[in-house]
Amino acid sequence: MTRPGRLSGRPELLAGWLFADLLIVLVLVVLGGQRTESPTGGADPSPSSAPSRPATAPPGLDRTPVVIEVLGEASDQDVLGGDRERRARAHRSLVAAVRAAVDLQVRQADAEGEVGLSGRRAAICAVFGTFRTSFGVDSERSKKYALAASRLFNEADPALFPADIAFYQHYHDLSAPAGRLTVKIFLFDRRTDT
Repeated sequence: MTRPGRLSGRPELLAGWLFADLLIVLVLVVLGGQRTESPTGGADPSPSSAPSRPATAPPGLDRTPVVIEVLGEASDQDVLGGDRERRARAHRSLVAAVRAAVDLQVRQADAEGEVGLSGRRAAICAVFGTFRTSFGVDSERSKKYALAASRLFNEADPALFPADIAFYQHYHDLSAPAGRLTVKIFLFDRRTDT
């Protein structure tokens, strides 16, 4: 006798994930399909007849995200609510956890000789949060938890997560333990990092 999967018979749970994945793919196709070099060939137009063009190419986007897992010591309930002191303590703990996750990824990438987050700038972040109740994962509060956490990323690493980051998207994660954040970071192409 086979045991049905957790999501079998519940296509509405899969529909949201499918839509989110398709949206990310669409954004990557649009951003990745932009021209970064001027076409070659033909006569050089005179300065008076051609509009001036910027000297730098528009930023490109790395196609493969860097994924970090963040599990802070503060509870997800403390990050979203509670009194001011508990929330401030939870925010400090979450900022420290994001710093630690970024540092760990940098050390692992350096040890393996790969390009990681070191000296890079994020363009798009997909943040998956988990907020559990006694009844299971609360998807709405999980998204709020991911949003609250992503607002702290600039404080954790201003060079990697600039204040003017292009895009954050917040999701819930049904499989992770409470308080876990999974962050998929799509970076600007190395040619355009500043």
